Amino acid sequence: MSIQKPVITYDQKSDSLFIKVSDNSNSYCSDTVDGVNIFRDIESEQITGFLVFAFKKKAADNSLPLFLCDYGIDFQLMTI
Repeated sequence: MSIQKPVITYDQKSDSLFIKVSDNSNSYCSDTVDGVNIFRDIESEQITGFLVFAFKKKAADNSLPLFLCDYGIDFQLMTI
């Protein structure tokens, strides 16, 4: 499983941002770190995506976890 260009989906009603970094058809939520759910592949344990709760609030006060930048996500360029 390889890291691909992230696919980002935003749900305005719940203020949640879902970031898919690889095939997530066989994934589960393994951890929650700083209000971010981390999804992993069941077999390989590789990270497949993230779910960021209260995204706009975290973006406004610069409290988005820095580890998300390791996956090629530039929040400065996002317009939601």
